[in-house]
Amino acid sequence: MEEVFPVGSGVVLGLVLAYLVPGRLRGWILAVGSALIGAAASWISGELAVSWLYLLVDIGQVLVAGALTWILAARWRPFARVARREV
Repeated sequence: MEEVFPVGSGVVLGLVLAYLVPGRLRGWILAVGSALIGAAASWISGELAVSWLYLLVDIGQVLVAGALTWILAARWRPFARVARREV
């Protein structure tokens, strides 16, 4: 259950990247956002008290979820345009 926050935050980060962030900044914002959100997730769940390695796990989860969502949203965009034209 503790992994819902990093993955969910990564999905939100990926959607923000796909629709609100200019192209040149997306990679940087993904990296910095993943580090910040992953650190916050480790701190909120109390995993930092156990081991600092959980920080890397949570950052990785946010990074993967954000990147996959960003890619899927970018691939979905042309299909959404075609669907809007046909209606």
